[in-house]
Order: sequence, then structure tokens, then C-alpha cells
Amino acid sequence: MARQTTYDAIVVGGGPAGPFAAYYLAEPSDLKGLLHEKGRMRGQRHCPISTNQQCLNCQPCNILQRFGDLKRERRSTWNRIHKGDIEPALTNVVCGGIAMALPERIMRNLIEGREKLNPMIPGGSNDETLLDAPEIEFLATQIETDHRLEAPIRGMYVAGDGPGAAGNIVSARATGLISAKVILEG
Repeated sequence: MARQTTYDAIVVGGGPAGPFAAYYLAEPSDLKGLLHEKGRMRGQRHCPISTNQQCLNCQPCNILQRFGDLKRERRSTWNRIHKGDIEPALTNVVCGGIAMALPERIMRNLIEGREKLNPMIPGGSNDETLLDAPEIEFLATQIETDHRLEAPIRGMYVAGDGPGAAGNIVSARATGLISAKVILEG
């Protein structure tokens, strides 16, 4: 029989808003939370493996990197990934450096956030933890919310591009913080 776990908060999606909401929920409280990500990231961005940043038409366009390599500011290789204990779920990917696709400040925040979330998500900041290139979706399905970003389903809060309030990656993150703050205020 499967072990059943109870969580105080479940954050679905590791896009721009998800990790920020999870971090904000975990930092000042004793909430038991879960950050769930589907595991496949895609999007339109500068190519992090091409020397001129032009798309190489990799199918699909996914960059895989070890967290340890990210912290050491080096690209991942299949050799280093296969030496680790984690077998990639995604195999149709290109090893590389996701830092080439995102601004330095975002990368610093990603590293700091994963390390701070490690108590809630053990192993999330281990060197062999695998990261996929970020997803940037400019158009997404919008879900109706009230001014507190609560969906018609009581207790369900929507952040990121879901409520249609974001429009950019910074605003998407802000909606994650807004949702988490509302949850903490109870």
C-alpha cells in the first residue's frame, strides 16, 4: 500500500511563480509543503548551447544541467550526469548551462532559493540534482481569480501567468508571493 503524506500547502509548477511561492511559504513558517513540477520545460529563449545564441532547433529545446555544475558556473556534460546517482527522466535533452539563458541575478536567486528550500525538499540542492532549462510561455490558459488570486475552488490560489495578471517573468514571480502571503495570512 502506498504511503500517504499530508501537506499544508501544495505548489504546482516550477515556473517563475512556483518556487517563489514555495520559498515564501516555507521561510517564516512550519508549513509542510510540496513543490510539484511536471519536469519538462520548453520555451522561446536565447539558446544556451549555441555560441551565437541562435536557436539550433534541438527537438525538444531542453537544456539539462547538474545543480553542482550550476553552482560552479560550468556547463554540464553527459559524462558528469551519468557519474551521479540520478538518472535523468528526460533523455531527449542537450547538456549545457542554463545560466546562459537567464540573467545572473535570476541564477543567484535560483541557487539561493534551492538551498533555502532544501529542508522542505531534501536533496533539491545536492550537486547531482538535475535542472531543466526554464520555461517561458507568453500566452497561457487564464483561470478566473478574485483580487487575492483565489480561484473559484476555495483554498486554491493561482499565480504566474494563470490569473492573466503577470505579462512578464518578474510579475509572474510577484503573483507567487501574493498567493503565498494570502495563504499565510489565513
